[in-house]
Order: sequence, then structure tokens, then C-alpha cells
Amino acid sequence: MIMAAKHIKNNKGLASMESIALLVVFAIFIGYGIGFFGVIHTGILNSIASRAYAFETLDNRADVTYFRSNRLPPNDVRDHYANYGYRAHGVRTEFADPNGEALWEVTERSISIGRPSAGRLGDSDHAELGNTIMGPERKTVNPVWLKTVYGICLNVTCGGAGS
Repeated sequence: MIMAAKHIKNNKGLASMESIALLVVFAIFIGYGIGFFGVIHTGILNSIASRAYAFETLDNRADVTYFRSNRLPPNDVRDHYANYGYRAHGVRTEFADPNGEALWEVTERSISIGRPSAGRLGDSDHAELGNTIMGPERKTVNPVWLKTVYGICLNVTCGGAGS
């Protein structure tokens, strides 16, 4: 004999518990969404600044191997980029010391808002270690390092195309 399904007579349930779990999940998604927005926004702003700096320094110059008209005091020789074969223009991190050394440090952004970064490495670590980071630090994606550079080739040896 087949029995009919019993209907629950009361409306009590655990909807409040389910809604709390969903609110936590949405809060985490919003935190990561804001973090990713910050990364993309910083990348776009750094790209605009790097491009503007490149066009400003290369504007209307017949020979771009020299850097403006800067002269070195000891022997009055201009700085040049002919030894490198290219000129690169980029921006430093906004946290760099303006009176400190002119190191080209990366901009660092966290993708998780309100949570500490796992295995956080500083600007000096990026400058010294770069692509040699191994182990658990290599497997994490937080924080994101941004370095936007615009460049121009000066001769045929740029980019490994020459001899």
C-alpha cells in the first residue's frame, strides 16, 4: 500500500541559518571583487602614467638615445641608452620614498580586502628575488605585483632581434 506524503504542519525551519551562511559567502565575494577592482584600476592608472611619461620624454626628439639634456658634472658627458638598445618608461610604487634611492619597485595590491596576505613579500624582496621565488610563495596569488612599462627600440639589437 502506498502512503501519501505527509505535509509539514508548521512553518518553522532553518532559513535564518541558511541566510547567514549566504551572507558570509556574499561578503567574501564582495571583498574579493573590491580587491580585483583595485588591482585592475591600479594597472590602468599605471599604464596611463607610464604612457604619458614615455610620450612626454620622447616628444619631438630626433635622437632618443640621450636622456633630456642632463649632463654629468665630472666630464660633461650626457647619459645615453645606446648601450641598452631601448628606452623604457614606467612608474614606481606610490609607497616609494621620494628622497631615498631611485629603485624601481613594483606596485603591490591585495586581492582580498580585510584579510592578511599569505606569504607577503615586500618591495625589496621583489627587486632582489624577482622570478627566483620558489616554494609556497610561488603558489599564492596574493598580493598582486604590477609593473607597467612602455618602451621604444633605438636600434636593431633591441629585443634580441640583432646580433
